[in-house]
Amino acid sequence: MANISGLTYAQMKHIANAMGIHATDQSLWSDTQYIRRLLSARGFVTFDNEIPFESWDGLPDLALLSIKHYQENEGNFWQG
Repeated sequence: MANISGLTYAQMKHIANAMGIHATDQSLWSDTQYIRRLLSARGFVTFDNEIPFESWDGLPDLALLSIKHYQENEGNFWQG
């Protein structure tokens, strides 16, 4: 988020914390609502839902991809 917004990590963390979004919240690892709220607060528009990756050429100019996907207790987790 910081990189996309052109801010430092500390600046983005301050904004997120002010919005009630904290790095210690483990739901950040599996729920995209937080990143969508942060993007919206910075003036970025997102799709309403996740779009499955099909190809590199099919990606829009700006995209967040989940990496290091794993499942635990029937939940999906990743690093963005």
